[in-house]
Formats: sequence, structure tokens, C-alpha cells
Amino acid sequence: MRIVDKLLHVEKSLQSYGITESHIEASLLAATALGESRADLYANLYDEIPEKALLALDGFVERRLQREPLAYILQNREFYGLQLGVRHGVFIPRPETELLVDLAIQRIQNRPAQPTPAVVEVGTGCGAISIAIASNVSGVSLYATDISNVALSLAKTNADTHDVGEFVHLVKSDLLTCFIGTIDILIANLPYLESSRIPTLAPEIFLHEPIEALDGGLDGCRLINQLLSQASNLLASDATILLEMDPEQFTVIVEHAKTIWPTAEFTRHYDLSQTDRILEICLNS
Repeated sequence: MRIVDKLLHVEKSLQSYGITESHIEASLLAATALGESRADLYANLYDEIPEKALLALDGFVERRLQREPLAYILQNREFYGLQLGVRHGVFIPRPETELLVDLAIQRIQNRPAQPTPAVVEVGTGCGAISIAIASNVSGVSLYATDISNVALSLAKTNADTHDVGEFVHLVKSDLLTCFIGTIDILIANLPYLESSRIPTLAPEIFLHEPIEALDGGLDGCRLINQLLSQASNLLASDATILLEMDPEQFTVIVEHAKTIWPTAEFTRHYDLSQTDRILEICLNS
């Protein structure tokens, strides 16, 4: 069978299961099965597809039709221009989180170079945020925490792959419980979905991604508020906190934060869809 014919067949199969970006996904799955880039795939459309690649592609398609996320099948996800390894048991980084990286880079660069700012990311997962920051800010040193050994192992692999392993220090910790020191910039994209919403999510998320990376408790704010309470004795007097959250949670989170830092400044930042996405808390020295 020619590659072009198999591609059309895969695309139709994906379409029949309601997968919207069927053309792109078909080409990504085929390129991965063949072990080549999409550019090479399209350059060789009229070649015969090898039997080994055909079997691999059929396996990929079957998994996708079971609504397994494409990123888990491909074992990678692009984030902030970086190809990051992903695997089952670890949250897949989302494009909207790139705003968190943008803001973190700006805040790091706006601080005095000396002393070197202490930057901490909580709940690093595959390491996407910390690795993106370290890849774009020369000489920055970050501490990235997670409670999952699987996530920390993957984050280490990703950091080493992108040559920032010496700058991203991975720590197993339940939020900040294992952290000792003063934090200048605190970054977190913690689980923030209400527990009741989890069963209503797309099957790619509900059936395959780790629930513990999604579930933020009854109101979605449990872990974020817990983090802020833990951070109260660890932050520098002029520290900055950057938190990704659901737009409906801003009021609750701000009210809690004001009980800890009554004079802090609070700013909402909007993503490309003009959705409230990031809460920035600036402490006043």
C-alpha cells in the first residue's frame, strides 16, 4: 500500500470517531511509524509503506480510536518551541501555560542579576515550565518540585535532553513541604479543576491523564490555597507569585491571599483567547 492511500484511510477512520484534526494527526502518526519527519513523509507520499511501519501505524490508530491522547502515542509534546518527552502518568503540558513561562521570564529578567533570584516551580510534571525558562534565561537556576517519582524521572530526562539539567534542580516534595530557604519567584500550575467536573472532561483527559494532576478539590482551589499558606514563611519581602488557574477561581484565591499578604498587588493576565489565565501576586517590601 502506498503511503498516500494509507494516510487517507487513517484520516477517514479518525474523522469517523469525531477527532477534529484528523488530517494533522494522521500525518503525525504515519511519520512516527515510519521514523521520519512530516516533511519527509510528504516528499515520499507515493512510496510503498513498509510492512513494519504499516503494523506500527495500525497500532497507533487503534490506540487513538480508544481516545488515548496523541501526545502519549507519539511520546512527545511541543511546548514553548521545545520537544518534550511525555508518558502515561504525567500531565501533558498545554499551550495556554506558555503565558506562565512568558511572565516568569520577564519577572526573572526584571530582577537584579545579583544576588541570583531563587526561582521555584511547584508541580513541575514533565518539567515543561522550568525547562522552558532555563532554556531562555542564561544562567538562571530553578528548583522544581513534584510529588510523583514518575514525573520527576521524566523531568530529569527532558532537562538533560535540552542541556539544562545543571540549572533545573528537581526535588520530590508535597508542594513546598521539603523546601528550606527564601523564594524570590514562585511559579505553579497546580490541579485546579473542581472534582465534579472531572467525569465531564473529554475522554482523552478523563480516561488517560492522571486524575491527581487535574483534581483541585471541591472548589478547585484546595491545592493553590494550600500552596499559598505554605509559602507565607518562605517568600522574600518583594517576591512574585505566578499561578495558573480557572477564571472563576480568581476571587476566592485573591481573598485567601489577602489574609496572608494584605498589602500585596494582584494582577490578572489573559491568554490569547482573552481568558483570565494567570494570577500574579506581587509582595511589597
